[in-house]
Amino acid sequence: MTSPGVRRWPTPSAARRARWGFFYITGHGIDPALIAGVREAAKQIFALPMEEKMNYYIGPLQKP
Repeated sequence: MTSPGVRRWPTPSAARRARWGFFYITGHGIDPALIAGVREAAKQIFALPMEEKMNYYIGPLQKP
């Protein structure tokens, strides 16, 4: 069920997700500057030494 005015977008097929492990979404309206900032932050986190990364570890994710 969706709210009025909410557009449903096609879900990538399970086969494509299983084969490639990711998919690319376009036309979402997210500001490219925000996306670039998130990518830069991710690069900085991944470049940290493991000991420092572990300061951010929150444990295994739990499925609802």
